[in-house]
Amino acid sequence: MKIKRDILSESAPAADQLEVGELAINAKTGILYSKLVDGTIIKWLGAPVCETDISTLCPVPVPEITFSDVSNFCCGGDSLTVYVSNLLVGHRYFCTISDLIEDSTATSSPAAPTLLPNNKSDRSATFNINIDKELQSLSMFKVSVYEIVTVNTTDTNMLRSEKLVNICCRNCTG
Repeated sequence: MKIKRDILSESAPAADQLEVGELAINAKTGILYSKLVDGTIIKWLGAPVCETDISTLCPVPVPEITFSDVSNFCCGGDSLTVYVSNLLVGHRYFCTISDLIEDSTATSSPAAPTLLPNNKSDRSATFNINIDKELQSLSMFKVSVYEIVTVNTTDTNMLRSEKLVNICCRNCTG
């Protein structure tokens, strides 16, 4: 299957340029078009997936989640440092943490769940999760980063990134 493409302009195809059900992509804008049986041209919009680069072509970067070294973690109580990078300055984010082994419905948030970039050049946030309860010797946590987006004057939580971390107790395994 070959999709029609336009690499020169930023405009939608005219109705006479597409057959019904045919796809065309504008390689400058990334918009995908098709033609309905009534002759209407429809379009699908998407957002570029950005791992670490931010540019004008990437309006919604994907926050990157990393963790401190957990090789010396103790299930009797310890802390986990979470690093979130690739945040946009001026945007509102928050984070949730779920324990997937002990209770898949238990979700907690860090003490200050609102994530803001440290500064304009860094675009990252760091926080610690103090885990003082007894854990199983093997635990799995899911960290989710949401952006708070205002839609029609209502705040909506948009999931932007998730990552799992497995933690084995240094004293119980080995």
